[in-house]
Amino acid sequence: MACSQLNIVDLLYPKVMNSIITGDVKRFATDDDGEIESQKMFVLAMEMLSSEKQSTIDWASAGIPIERFYYDFVKEALYSTDETILKEWLNGLCDQHLKWCARAPDIMEEATFMGYEVPDQLHLWPFEYHAVINIRARHGLSTPVIDHPLLTNNFKNMAIPDFSQWEKPTWFTEVSEELIRINPDLAFTRDLF
Repeated sequence: MACSQLNIVDLLYPKVMNSIITGDVKRFATDDDGEIESQKMFVLAMEMLSSEKQSTIDWASAGIPIERFYYDFVKEALYSTDETILKEWLNGLCDQHLKWCARAPDIMEEATFMGYEVPDQLHLWPFEYHAVINIRARHGLSTPVIDHPLLTNNFKNMAIPDFSQWEKPTWFTEVSEELIRINPDLAFTRDLF
């Protein structure tokens, strides 16, 4: 979503929703003791996509605890036309990004299953902010620029890759077909590339 590849996200949405309903998605956020940490960016992404379909996700029934900020962001701010309210929420979104950044992947206390969902290589790119910009743009809404430290680094205006110019390497089709052979549910990816 942050890279303007909403067509790919739209194709994946039904499969991810199914994994929420069946409980498959919980295994990605479960630690060695079987505990599941409150989900954050996943909730933000899925709530944004569900909101476009006027759908809701019953996180409690799915057994997935959520960090309430991300859920509330979508309900209160995603489509807001009140710039003051939207800026407050966008600043909060950037604050949350910094709060849930792991300083290094080898610090066990900051592992993904402990709630630190932003790996160190993504620290400085405000991908949530870019995803919000793209979803709002799809609905004809502009997104104000905010004054936040996360947006004053070199990644603030990171160039979004132009995937329309991407050409498959020679090995790509062979690898893709092998993956589809192993898991036929991935056959839809043929239409993506």
